[in-house]
Amino acid sequence: MVAAGYAFAVMVDFPQLHNPALRYIPVEGCEPLSFGAAWRAGACPPALRRFVTLLEETLRPAAGEKADLAP
Repeated sequence: MVAAGYAFAVMVDFPQLHNPALRYIPVEGCEPLSFGAAWRAGACPPALRRFVTLLEETLRPAAGEKADLAP
């Protein structure tokens, strides 16, 4: 919606995902936010494993951190 010119947004800043057609400015004075992925306990289909792998590869978690996919 933002890239199409229909909206503006306050959003998490992931520099590796910036769209060159958009302008990003930092919002100063805000506490950092923490995001994560959630799914139903005991469920871990192949699509979920792939999704979590893509998150790990894209967002580059700190060294040694991995998603807990245990049921």
